[in-house]
Amino acid sequence: MLQTFNQNYEKILKELPQKLIGNFIKNGLNFILLVYWIVILLGTFLMLN
Repeated sequence: MLQTFNQNYEKILKELPQKLIGNFIKNGLNFILLVYWIVILLGTFLMLN
């Protein structure tokens, strides 16, 4: 039983950094796109005024 637990634990430890990096990249890109659209909208409204 301890061997099975150890194998599962090693598997989780190997996969966890990849998932965290993937989430970080996805969140970073979404944040950059949000800032980009805010700049576009602000620029549009400032030009209209």
